[in-house]
Amino acid sequence: MFGVLLLPGSLSAGTAGAVTGVEASAVFAQALTAARNGQWKTVESLEKQLGDDFPLQAYLDYHRLRVQLPKASSRSVNAYIKANADSPLADSMRRLAIEKYGQHGEWKSLLAVAPDVPASTASRCYYTQALLYQEPEQAYPMARDLWLHGDSLPPACDALFRTLKDNGYIDDELTWQRMLLAYRHGSPGLMRYLRSEIRSDSWQVTADTLLRLYQSPAQVKDLMAGRGHIAMATAALYRLAEKDPVHALAVLPEVSARLFLPESDQDEIRYRAAWFSTIRDLPENRQWLDSYLAQSDDLPLLEHRIRRAIVEQDWVGVERWIQQLPDAQRSARWHYWHARALESTQRADAAKPYFVSAAQERSFWGFLAAQHMGMAPSLNAQVPMHAVPPALDEKSQALVQRVSLLLEAGERYHAREEWLFYFRHRGDEGQHEALAQTAVRQDWPHLAIDAALQSRQHDRLDWRFPLAYEVEFAAAESKYQVDRWLLMALARRESAFNAQAASPVGAQGLMQLMPGTARQVATQVGVPYRGLDTVHNPGLNIALGSHYLAGLLKRYNGNRVLALAAYNAGPNRVDRWLEDANAPMDVFIESIPFYETREYVQAVLAYRVILSRHRTGQPLLALLDDAEIRPPYSAQMLVHYLSFRVFPG
Repeated sequence: MFGVLLLPGSLSAGTAGAVTGVEASAVFAQALTAARNGQWKTVESLEKQLGDDFPLQAYLDYHRLRVQLPKASSRSVNAYIKANADSPLADSMRRLAIEKYGQHGEWKSLLAVAPDVPASTASRCYYTQALLYQEPEQAYPMARDLWLHGDSLPPACDALFRTLKDNGYIDDELTWQRMLLAYRHGSPGLMRYLRSEIRSDSWQVTADTLLRLYQSPAQVKDLMAGRGHIAMATAALYRLAEKDPVHALAVLPEVSARLFLPESDQDEIRYRAAWFSTIRDLPENRQWLDSYLAQSDDLPLLEHRIRRAIVEQDWVGVERWIQQLPDAQRSARWHYWHARALESTQRADAAKPYFVSAAQERSFWGFLAAQHMGMAPSLNAQVPMHAVPPALDEKSQALVQRVSLLLEAGERYHAREEWLFYFRHRGDEGQHEALAQTAVRQDWPHLAIDAALQSRQHDRLDWRFPLAYEVEFAAAESKYQVDRWLLMALARRESAFNAQAASPVGAQGLMQLMPGTARQVATQVGVPYRGLDTVHNPGLNIALGSHYLAGLLKRYNGNRVLALAAYNAGPNRVDRWLEDANAPMDVFIESIPFYETREYVQAVLAYRVILSRHRTGQPLLALLDDAEIRPPYSAQMLVHYLSFRVFPG
């Protein structure tokens, strides 16, 4: 558990007779649970124990006001917002009030609590509908912008759009315009719905043509001049350039000449054809693509073309395309590959300066270049601004107090929201440094990382890469025979040391375990699986993730590149990649087809080097060992792994 930090003169003392410290956090946790469940007599009893000046009283008041909405007056909502202007609770209450007032048609109250246009789409729809009754001339353009969206919108917008249709503001033409956006967005279901809303015969014909072109964009070659023909032809060619770039380029001149497509639209189609030709590596389009790229300065396209040349080990092509990159875009990655291209074409002396240049950067490719040259990795760490960090001022002390209490109460989400809110709304560099150092001392690694990122102190490695959960990682190393620095680096990449991190796909905790994987591994190690209580427990999460990684390392004969790729993308995918591969280690990494996995492997291995600086009196760890660097990554490697097709127990 986190100890509550007590600061001289802070609010932690509360009023006479009030509970303090850890006991206060426990009482608050009970009170907050009761407030969420509407148990107000319990809340009032516990509030007496907390005292009148309890720093987190606003959280209880939030729920007290929440349950009164939408009947609560806008005056009471604004009073709460004003009283908590230095807290994320103010914005949360405003969003909630807009939603509740909007759902119940309390338009006057809604506008009273929304001085500006809200950020979320649902809230903007409610706001715009409220504005229709006061400032219709201002509301109509906003409504049009909301309507013209290529994807489905939240139900909160339905009433607004019904009102606009009833008033004739959303007509058949505007509905067809949205169909075009849905076409571009790849939303055929929305297109069909919008077609059903069109009433006039002439617009129905136009809409039907657009639907046919979505199903078969190649029919664009037969499209004749008429209503919306330029927009439909451009949309169809845009889609065709994705589905069949070669065909799109073949019909583009004829369609453009017949329908007089603007040059800007033609350029858009050619760019899209180039993009999909590059990422799919269409041999029949290679000559055209290389001619197109020779005149291009588009960074993503050039980088994809370089990667293709690397995968093919076309070293002349690698050198050619890297030289076309703007100087400002030549990072350690491209210096490294320039050097590899020169080295692979028997120009080792010319390669050395590029390896040395790459080795100056703190990154996977920089570290790999340094190892290749026998140099020490360059960490480029920033020294502290002050020999002694500035003292926390009154506002920072209050923040730390709230964060301490919230963490102790198990409210990690709210603690982080408080922390991020402060850094986003206060630009005092001295206080940022003081707070980051406080986070390190208090063993709040995820908040120290947030402090570095929010204050843009990317070279403060003591903040970005703190020594986190040292005891738990050491125990996992001992039990599962996996390097603790690798485990720590994996957790740093997965969750930024946030024990309650949750991904959009459901991965949880420090090591970002999927529920199925966590349940399976828990059974294997004999740990009762209790859902979030298990995966949000730092010690258990590290143990389960370490056991899983140990199994992957065994499956791949100790190869960390492959084990990490499998941790991120799944072992079955990695096995397939190996079946198609015949390459050195660095080429294999660059050829990993998933961007996320490619970057993941590089990041974890680089983070391991950076974190190893905590090994007092010892040099930094090497990026990779000889066995990981030298053998080709090919189908022959699978011989070692076939007996581990099923995850070992």
